[in-house]
Amino acid sequence: MIGSPDEFHVDQLCAAIVAGKHAFCEKPMWLDRGEMAKAARVFNEANEKKLIISSCHPRRFDPPILKIKGFLSSEEWVDRYLGKIEHFEFNFWYHKVTDQWKVNRSLLLDHFGHELDTFRFLFPQFDSPAQLWDAEMISDAYDHYHATLRTTSKNESNMTASFRGYRSLDEKEYIETVRIMGTKGSMSFHLNEGLVVSERHGYSLHPIPTIDYDKRHSAVTDDFIRAVKTGSDPYLSHVDMFRNNSTAHYILGI
Repeated sequence: MIGSPDEFHVDQLCAAIVAGKHAFCEKPMWLDRGEMAKAARVFNEANEKKLIISSCHPRRFDPPILKIKGFLSSEEWVDRYLGKIEHFEFNFWYHKVTDQWKVNRSLLLDHFGHELDTFRFLFPQFDSPAQLWDAEMISDAYDHYHATLRTTSKNESNMTASFRGYRSLDEKEYIETVRIMGTKGSMSFHLNEGLVVSERHGYSLHPIPTIDYDKRHSAVTDDFIRAVKTGSDPYLSHVDMFRNNSTAHYILGI
């Protein structure tokens, strides 16, 4: 289990695989494109040795995100409330940074992988090999970041996304919201309160489950243990981990 400061992740991941150990590595798994090349060699060696590598994107197990994914899988629900989906937003507001080492840390590098993974999980139709992304950094600091993404394909419909976060609250809170816009309407989800609002119809729908931090982190750990015990694939593929980690580096130019 690798939970050290970011700059040690890739070397410790390499050491674990060389030693023949399964590895669960915190994100970001590497810090620049040079380290990404080293990570690629580590992943290849893990494949040869049949070792499991996994990481932490717990929103895939979070009750409200799973509920939203269920909504999006219903053609009837999408047609009624959204129409053709064209835009996705994920926003968060967290408490002020209390650890001094985080003051020099890029919030985009730390967090963009989570938001990107959430987008990929909810909209797999925009995550095919033929689908390209045009991502851009709007702002980045230790206490805020804003990035945008646009899918680009000549053969499929496209959409845009916005990811924005702040660490400015005096209270110790983790507020997260999702908004999905389409040609027939827009839906807003407050993940902490379980609120769902149809912006077109102007009313609240039935509440959804709220964020469960214990449940989602336990699920990530349980998935890693299951993969190690059974030799089956973990919830994240190697492609998932590379796309989630590397896209931030390209935005930042590192």
